[in-house]
Amino acid sequence: MFEARYTRNSSSMLSLHRHNYHELYFLASGERRFFVSTELYSIKKNTFIFVPSGTLHRMSNLNNRPHTRYMVHIPTTWFSDFQESSAFIIENAKSLELLFAELVKEGEQNDEFSLSILKGIACELMGKALRLKGEIKREGPARDALMYIEKHYMEDIKLKDVAESVGLSQNYLSSLFKRANDIGINEYINLVRVEKAAKLLEKNIKVSEVSKLVGFENPKYFSYVFKNVLKMTPVAYRQKYR
Repeated sequence: MFEARYTRNSSSMLSLHRHNYHELYFLASGERRFFVSTELYSIKKNTFIFVPSGTLHRMSNLNNRPHTRYMVHIPTTWFSDFQESSAFIIENAKSLELLFAELVKEGEQNDEFSLSILKGIACELMGKALRLKGEIKREGPARDALMYIEKHYMEDIKLKDVAESVGLSQNYLSSLFKRANDIGINEYINLVRVEKAAKLLEKNIKVSEVSKLVGFENPKYFSYVFKNVLKMTPVAYRQKYR
């Protein structure tokens, strides 16, 4: 499938989701929060994002302010010449906006040339994005806390453990983390665990075992958290995506 649109709104994508196509995203104005795989970013205008097929992600607003964006869905076969399989972000990617606008405009056409032209523009966009490729870098305790959670999510970690790992009080770290990422530490831990669990559920592993592997001793609580994040039970997720 191919789809390209330019929109303005202030809504949030509240649950993690995935696609069977690549997603190209360009934030033309405003600010947003972006969670992909186990990484969390606060992005500003002129930021480009590549979300490959099958990658769990979520976008939400910062401060409920409106934003404008380009969102393009690309069939995976169009990018067969590119070896990029991981999500990435590019700041200050203003030069890519024109190509997004061309995709939206050409997507409104419907003649025998449209598909070839769209594929050409999309490949040019991806090629230039890879040339500009870079990631948002965040320094300091908030970033260190993210890295600690990523390393220890399978353990029974608590706020005090994360705070001790970065040498700050629990209250100060909570406030700092929230300001830096617009999400609480416990919510972020659950996002990471659910993302990891989703990948395990695609394999032949019991739900109770998956629960333990991602840091939940109580399978019922694991199911509760999983459903709260992905809006479906672990069993329903496995049936849908295996």
